[in-house]
Amino acid sequence: GFHPRRVIVPVLAALFAVAICFVFTSVSLTVTVAPGADRIALQGGLPALGLGSQYLLRPGQYELQVERAGYEPLTQTVDVTEEANQSVDVTLEKLPGLLTIEVPVAATVSIDGTEVGSAPGVFEVAPGKRTVSLAAPRHRAFSTELDVEGAGIKQTLAPDLVPAVALAARYLAEA
Repeated sequence: GFHPRRVIVPVLAALFAVAICFVFTSVSLTVTVAPGADRIALQGGLPALGLGSQYLLRPGQYELQVERAGYEPLTQTVDVTEEANQSVDVTLEKLPGLLTIEVPVAATVSIDGTEVGSAPGVFEVAPGKRTVSLAAPRHRAFSTELDVEGAGIKQTLAPDLVPAVALAARYLAEA
């Protein structure tokens, strides 16, 4: 007669043998992500066994995918050799910030010396220290240093543009 044990035991033994073979022929890969990751995936070859930032996988070529909210997603090829302990260090780049510039008159906007458009308006700005300059007709030029947070965070700049009194007086004198 049919005995399930005659089928189950050899199948379990074969699975165990495959698992042991995988463990003894795999290498350790540590993935370090600055400033940290919401999701890490390794594609290619046999599935990688992951625990935290440690992965156990067979030598070969893998595609590393790293994601974090507010940062550019990263995809890079990783060549895993037969060397025992390997590591990959990656740094994610922040997404630009959204800078809203509120002014009572139309003004030309420059960021770090490059003209980027007209205010009032919203501008995508790379994270870091930025010099924001505004030029409006019949107003004094305005410039300030701004620490742009990036990562899609919204910031607002609402400077008081000062009328150019000397220019106004000259216009009145000519009238």
